[in-house]
Order: sequence, then structure tokens, then C-alpha cells
Amino acid sequence: MAHEPSIWAGKSTPHRSTGYRAWRCSRPRLFRSDRIRKLLVRLYRFGSDSTRPAAEEFNGQGGVLAPGRWHIKGTPVVYASTSEPLALLEKLVHRRRSPASVVFPLYTAEVPDHLVEELPATALPADWRSVFPGSSTQRLGNDWLTSRSAVGLLVPSILITGAVPEVKNCLVNPEHPDFNRITLRGPMLLPLDSRFTR
Repeated sequence: MAHEPSIWAGKSTPHRSTGYRAWRCSRPRLFRSDRIRKLLVRLYRFGSDSTRPAAEEFNGQGGVLAPGRWHIKGTPVVYASTSEPLALLEKLVHRRRSPASVVFPLYTAEVPDHLVEELPATALPADWRSVFPGSSTQRLGNDWLTSRSAVGLLVPSILITGAVPEVKNCLVNPEHPDFNRITLRGPMLLPLDSRFTR
């Protein structure tokens, strides 16, 4: 069977919704709201183990143990978000049980802007919003991960409308050679509001 051409081998798209660079774009545009200090992108991730250090939370082993929307099982990857509320929403959707009381550890990552890319909307498979992740998005994410073109790739979340284009999920590649240039912090503990468990 002939393989479909990879979008990662092509040129960047002329229009982008957030201002982050698309694939191989040489001149990233500035975007005000998610930048801190000197062109850093802040990412948020809620974990499950409040004793786990940030370096371990971002080692990508979760992707090795189980598949996800944007990767195939066996591939190191970390999922994060550009906003804390979206990161919490993703955590609540994917949690396995609903205890009466729970505390979620929050981790942050600050990534140099030029090490973050965005998946063009035109590259999204038709079934990318499927509740159960399909092979189309998994292959797409895996192609990007194995290319090691950047530390982070911004992708849309199926949990929100996307009306605010700056709010996205982000794949983080712990095997990228510049991964050590990101700054990790956490855990910061968040007691879950009991109304979430009703």
C-alpha cells in the first residue's frame, strides 16, 4: 500500500490561528498572551502522583505504556495544555475513578518560543474529534515525534470549541535534543472541588 505523503515534509501554511510557527516556518510571529519573560511558552499539566518530581512527570513514559490521541503506544510523549483550566479539564475527562476526595499535582513547563510548532488546521484528519482516538491522528502525531523538529507541537482539544485559538493542547517530545532547555516546575497541589465528584 502506498504511503500518504507526510505533511511534515512540506512547507508551512500561510495562515495560522495563534501566531506560533507552523512546520519549518523560519520567522515566527509574536503572540502576546501566552508569552512570559523573553518569548517563553508556558504549558500546564496535571499529574496523578503528588510525590512525583517534575522531571519524572515529563519523562514521557506514559506514552510508552499506553496509546493516546496523538501517539502510538511505545512512543515517549507528554501531553500538556496552554492553559491551566484546559489542563484540568483534560485530567478530569481521563481520570479512571471518582474518589470522594482527591488532590491533583500541577506541573508547568516553560518552553522557548522557537521550539514550539503548531499543527496547521488544514492537516487535521476528518475524524480528529472522534471520542475514541483513531489511527489517523496517532500516525500524524507519531510522524511529528519521530521527526524531532521541535520540543512542542500545539494541537486542538476535542473538549473545547477552539473559539479562543490560543488555548490548545501541546505534545512535548522528551527525546528532542533541546528538551533540556525547558524549565520544569512542580508539583503544586490542587485539592479537587468536591462538586466534581457528585
